[in-house]
Amino acid sequence: MLGHYRVLEQIGAGGMGVVYRAHDLQLDRDVAVKVLPSGTLSDSDARSRFRKEALVLARLNHPNIATVHEFGTQDQVDFLVTEYIAGITLESKFAAGALSHREALNLGVQLLQGLEAAHEKGIVHRDLKPGNLRLTPKGQLKILDFGLAKISSLVNPSAVTDNLSGEKFLSGTLPYMSPEQVRGQPVDERSDIWGAGSVLYEMVTGCRPFTEKHSPQLIDDILHQPIKPPSSLNSRVAPGLESIILKALDKDPERRYQSARELRVDLSRLQPARSGSDAPPIRMTQTTIRSRRPEVIVAASIGFAILAGLVGVEWRSQSRSRPTAARILAVLPFRSLGQDDATNALGRGLADTLTAQLAEVSKGDRLQLVSTREIEAQGIKTDEDARREFGVDLILEGSLQQSGSQLRVNCSLIDAHTNRQIGGRSLTAASADIFGLEDQVVTEALNLLSLEVTPARRDTLRSRPDTKSEAYQHYLRGMGYLQEYHKPENLQSAIAEFGLALQIDPNYSGAYAGTGEAYWLGFEESNRTNDWIGKAAENCRKALSTPLRVPRVTVAWARSITAKGNIKERWTSSSERSLWTAAGIMRSEASPMPMKS
Repeated sequence: MLGHYRVLEQIGAGGMGVVYRAHDLQLDRDVAVKVLPSGTLSDSDARSRFRKEALVLARLNHPNIATVHEFGTQDQVDFLVTEYIAGITLESKFAAGALSHREALNLGVQLLQGLEAAHEKGIVHRDLKPGNLRLTPKGQLKILDFGLAKISSLVNPSAVTDNLSGEKFLSGTLPYMSPEQVRGQPVDERSDIWGAGSVLYEMVTGCRPFTEKHSPQLIDDILHQPIKPPSSLNSRVAPGLESIILKALDKDPERRYQSARELRVDLSRLQPARSGSDAPPIRMTQTTIRSRRPEVIVAASIGFAILAGLVGVEWRSQSRSRPTAARILAVLPFRSLGQDDATNALGRGLADTLTAQLAEVSKGDRLQLVSTREIEAQGIKTDEDARREFGVDLILEGSLQQSGSQLRVNCSLIDAHTNRQIGGRSLTAASADIFGLEDQVVTEALNLLSLEVTPARRDTLRSRPDTKSEAYQHYLRGMGYLQEYHKPENLQSAIAEFGLALQIDPNYSGAYAGTGEAYWLGFEESNRTNDWIGKAAENCRKALSTPLRVPRVTVAWARSITAKGNIKERWTSSSERSLWTAAGIMRSEASPMPMKS
């Protein structure tokens, strides 16, 4: 007996305590009673931590976390009483193999709901694993055992962190530990994101992300080896779910989901909409590029004015041509599922070209685009930010993963109002065939959007840059780096990538255009020396001397010339003179204007 609890049987044991099923004689119910291991009964520090665990967990009141009933002491034995949860652990459930898509989403969302509640109280679990997750007969998931939890300063203001375990060595269960835990580095909520990702991975594949049993090799795998895509183990794993899991398992905490809420929202999108939902149906019609931000409209107006002068297209004001029922689509930068900066840049560049091609083939229709460049410029990180900032109705997001000689792209279309996934696609192509991959991405994006493309516009899609595939891949990386041009190292990386493209193809106008824009941005944004102006003008001129003229590069060229004070330098043909006017460059100006890409 412990107080008014009759101990019935031992149901669990570990380094942090022994757990018994007991019966509450006062309230006539079964409970779980946890006591410290016998060897720690005289350890005042261990007893203090045990009491602290009880006090912290008593603050948690959530249906997906085991409820604390009481903390007591009898004959120098401290005990913690929680609700008894009948059912099985996820560890036992996984013994039968992978779960269905629907069940994995259901349990995953429940796990993240409980985790979100704990994190809001400043509690990091640090030992999320199938054995610490229990499933009731009614299908409710409960998070157990916060014995290794870390209490952040949100709960314990006297210290930055306080480990309930008191351990000076690795805390956690090795196969489910995050890289930062393995290294013994400070951890935060993102380590729990890794743990949740590991559990989700096992839900859909039936095995752990890393299966090595020898500890030294397992540690090396966690720190250095890429994770096999879940679909390589279970072909039924949906692309959208795979993308979410791999992001949660990014080795770099900065590139993981930053909160349990973010991960929960993404998982919730994949769940079938509840019956009776009053969300409006998605009706896809088609587009013109726009943003609701005034400065974006100004920048877009300059670009369109230049483009109109070059290709003979009549350009009308938005107020007259904008459809009243147009839907707004934001294309988010494709995130990399690895730690390779080059792949990350390639993903951003690929999304940038996708935006441009969608705008081209859907010109004049009723879908409006917010470009990846504007998304990056405004610091948009989440779908909710995009909806709030731009009033978007639809979001196209994706991920890119390099696996040996293959590139894999997952893309999803999201209803921004309901956070539900409308559809998803998974594409694979040889790394050397970047043109083929780009064609696949654009085609599948059109399919997701239900856009019908005319034969003429289909021909436009099939046309490819007049350069080699390898040069184009360097170009895309360079454009990806330019999207985050406010980081000086990215400007240097962009210039280097464009330089590699020009080594492969010295006549590639796109690479000259990118180089010119990079040098201009370096001068304008980073206060680089005047020789950067000259390099900007030189490279922009080389780009504009070819039939392919990029509007924003025309603006960069004109401004670089103006910044040099060389107003007399101008082209002589009528079409070339129109570039000055369209770019808003007056011959009397002698100072550079602000530039927004």
